[in-house]
Amino acid sequence: MKNKSTSKNKKVNRFGTFMLLLICGLLVIFINLTFTDTIPQKFGFILKIGLMVLFLTFSIFLYRNKHLEKYWRVFFAFFVASVAIFLSLYLSNWGLRILDLKINTLNGITIDKLLEDLVVIVCIMALIKISRDNMSSIYMTKGNLKLGLIIGVISFSSLFLVTLFLTSIQNISFATFISLTPSILIIALADGFTEELLFRGLFLKRFEPFVGAKLSILLTALIYSLAHLQVTFTPNLSIFLMATFFLGLLWAYIIQKTGSILGAALFHAGVDILIMLDFLASYGVMQ
Repeated sequence: MKNKSTSKNKKVNRFGTFMLLLICGLLVIFINLTFTDTIPQKFGFILKIGLMVLFLTFSIFLYRNKHLEKYWRVFFAFFVASVAIFLSLYLSNWGLRILDLKINTLNGITIDKLLEDLVVIVCIMALIKISRDNMSSIYMTKGNLKLGLIIGVISFSSLFLVTLFLTSIQNISFATFISLTPSILIIALADGFTEELLFRGLFLKRFEPFVGAKLSILLTALIYSLAHLQVTFTPNLSIFLMATFFLGLLWAYIIQKTGSILGAALFHAGVDILIMLDFLASYGVMQ
């Protein structure tokens, strides 16, 4: 009887931890990314700074508490994600102003996305280093390089060819597609790598001690999928969210299996190529 009660308590605790991590992850994504355009600018700025301070303060408190020390890294990861997204949006806007580029041009959207992604990557790696963690904690290692490259290169190449085939159905000329290809590849590869680092690399190992490997995959997939609630370039948002959820599950599994974000990042970039024409069209680039 005692064993059953203990097992039930463990399940309840794990579920409670899962929900807490989910809420924290959604707070980071919703406030800094998904609904940032719908929040009044001044209030949004205060809210974002407040969230960063909250996560940093809480992680320091946990770090200094012997009984709760094991939790500090996961809350520090929420702080890192908040800072990375916050800085990426502000610094990319400054970059466009300095370069005198408009967001509704091909060069503008390419540079904007590239700057956003570079800031996220540099910020995450720098803060992980400052916290005295190693790059393997965010899957920034070779891992099983052979398996990662096989998965990544095959999926990326196949999806690029599928996109090329689909252009004929969408009445997009081959010449137009080729002219857009450099920007498409830059945006897709940068986004694929960045999103795998931000949504999975940063969190998978930090979630595992508390909810296990399988629930870590589920948790990151839910957060990743719901981060796309603001997407406007797809005609059917519910199908798009379901697709991002299942892809999130698959990419997290690939990362755990290969011990690196490389294979999942290339696969992710290939999927991004599929939607890149619609994405560019939403900015008026295809007109």
